[in-house]
Amino acid sequence: MLQPGETRTVNLEFPVNDLAFVNQNNQLILEKGDFTLSAGGLSQTFTVAETRVLEGKAK
Repeated sequence: MLQPGETRTVNLEFPVNDLAFVNQNNQLILEKGDFTLSAGGLSQTFTVAETRVLEGKAK
């Protein structure tokens, strides 16, 4: 557990396919674009650490 004011760096790894979603045609797709990941807490107080851009053909 972190103490007040304490910070830690964590690294998360997951397959890029975990960002895929089902579109209106019931197809599982992964679109290129900006993906911002956040965890825990309220979105109003969360500071985004990193945004990644996916490029390539949508599947």
